[in-house]
Amino acid sequence: MTAIGVPTSVRGSFAGTAQVFQQSQSSRLWLMLAAIGDVYIVLEMLYESYVHPLNILSTLPSAGVGALLALTLFDTPFSLIALIGILLLIGIVKKNAIMM
Repeated sequence: MTAIGVPTSVRGSFAGTAQVFQQSQSSRLWLMLAAIGDVYIVLEMLYESYVHPLNILSTLPSAGVGALLALTLFDTPFSLIALIGILLLIGIVKKNAIMM
């Protein structure tokens, strides 16, 4: 604001949908941790073991990082379609790890 010469008495803030989006971003980390915890609990009940769910969940970060590296390598923007593709990839990797 100071770079374009707006007076100090003028205040800017997000409102409406942008404000709701900003508020939802603050709880995103907790939601991701809760989702990982839920998946761990379901896998723990499925296998009746504490170790096997960790083996399955340990494959997921490398799939996500690999997908992001592929997007960077081919100079593809991170769009909504790319996000859906990464989520589908993580689901396929998890299913493959369960089947093995």
